[in-house]
Amino acid sequence: MADQELEAQGRSAGRAAAEPTSRGGGAIQFIRECWAELQRVQWPNRRELWTATGVVILVCLVMGVYLGALDAVLTRASSWLVRQYASH
Repeated sequence: MADQELEAQGRSAGRAAAEPTSRGGGAIQFIRECWAELQRVQWPNRRELWTATGVVILVCLVMGVYLGALDAVLTRASSWLVRQYASH
């Protein structure tokens, strides 16, 4: 029933959602809209920035140690398997 009502208004359900709200404007309008959006962004203060940076560095270090240890274990295991099958 809802599709019939939309078609009666001259729009299909798929096309109504895909149409832009305004046409034209070009690059200048796009830049103005981008600038307006950047003005609404809540930028972090210095403390939040350092906290987030510390978290990123810590996570990178932990993941590096984990992946290094996993690599060492898997390298030893694969070397052991190669030696076992090479001796047969």
